[in-house]
Amino acid sequence: MQVGSNGTVLSAEIVQSSGYPLLDLTAQSWVVKTYRFKPALLDGNPVADIREQRFIFVLEAP
Repeated sequence: MQVGSNGTVLSAEIVQSSGYPLLDLTAQSWVVKTYRFKPALLDGNPVADIREQRFIFVLEAP
């Protein structure tokens, strides 16, 4: 995923599908809209970067 210098997720890519396209797209959208990270630092200054992060979502019956 691309993380901006302010820690927001700018884009995310599905590397391994859950097997359910709608779940994949929903999870991808949710990560971009809600996740925040501490930005990478270069010489003490925040910079954009690309990182790999594994997310595991578990669906439970109500």
